[in-house]
Amino acid sequence: MRERVGTLLKGRGASGLTVSTFRTLGLNILRKEHGLAGYKPGFRMFDAQDSEALFKDLQRRQDASEETPGAVPVADLALEE
Repeated sequence: MRERVGTLLKGRGASGLTVSTFRTLGLNILRKEHGLAGYKPGFRMFDAQDSEALFKDLQRRQDASEETPGAVPVADLALEE
């Protein structure tokens, strides 16, 4: 995308231009201004696939803890960063 914009502008001040998709621009702004949004540094955003994978992993852990005596329930685990 950046190359296409650079070709269109043909070097007319494109060096300081931010070129990205809307989603990437929004994420970059949130990462820079995370405090204003109430997020901690290093926060993570999940898309649908990430959310589904996390849910399946938590369900697998829960199932395993129910089968193993003395295992720590998922609710007692902190998400790894």
